[in-house]
Amino acid sequence: MDRSWINSRRTNVEYENGVQEFLEFAQKNLPDSNNKFYCSCVKCINLRQLHVELIREHLFCDGFCKSYTEWIRHGESVEMPSMSSHKEKVRGDTYDHMDDMIRDFGVESFARAHSYISTRLNEGGKQCYLALYYYQNRWQLFILSPVQNTIVFLSSLGNKPNRQFKNIIDAAMEAS
Repeated sequence: MDRSWINSRRTNVEYENGVQEFLEFAQKNLPDSNNKFYCSCVKCINLRQLHVELIREHLFCDGFCKSYTEWIRHGESVEMPSMSSHKEKVRGDTYDHMDDMIRDFGVESFARAHSYISTRLNEGGKQCYLALYYYQNRWQLFILSPVQNTIVFLSSLGNKPNRQFKNIIDAAMEAS
């Protein structure tokens, strides 16, 4: 299937036809998905499952993720290298299960940590929030007061450069 449409302008007929072919491809190759598929727009980058019409809207408003050329999230088979001399075809939805398992493990672990820390801090009558932030070259879990949490949230909405965002986090951590 020709994928040159991905680089076309979104107002082009070629792009419109390409989006239609892409959505039909996904529906044909993943028929048991309750009409929900991973959205391949530049904002969702195959992290969110949406209904077809909403995906269509995203692809026209935001554009198609140009690096997504092997549609493994939408049922396309890919060749997997193996130790033996023969090559094996693997359906793309195999990866979906692995992603779900990893995501589930992370969410559950984070929820347990949040519950434990919240219980300990709330014993003193203080409300707190947990924040995961890449700080000093590693991921760290921070405990934030409601004011600090609001500062971090609002600064992330403003699309601040990482350096300014880091300064805000540093100031919030020093205040606690």
